[in-house]
Amino acid sequence: MLETSGLMVTENNDGTVILEIVDYNVSEFGGSDYELRYALNCDEAKKLRRLLKQKHKGTLEKMLVAEFGKEFNLREFEKMCAENDIKYKRTSWRG
Repeated sequence: MLETSGLMVTENNDGTVILEIVDYNVSEFGGSDYELRYALNCDEAKKLRRLLKQKHKGTLEKMLVAEFGKEFNLREFEKMCAENDIKYKRTSWRG
């Protein structure tokens, strides 16, 4: 779990969703920043929303925070996606 992270959710007009998690000043990376990005196509984004709506209400971002915490537990998110056959493209950047 990231300690200084921020979550940004972008919901595009075509139904795709981008989740970006940024962690600042990561000691494991010598103080660099680290960004992780999950891209979901329209169908996968719909699956994610349906699953989260079973337990939560509100915007996609609010449901994600309710489910995975303010620091966004990456392991739990990926585990939930794997268990529910939700596919995404994951990329990362360190600077």
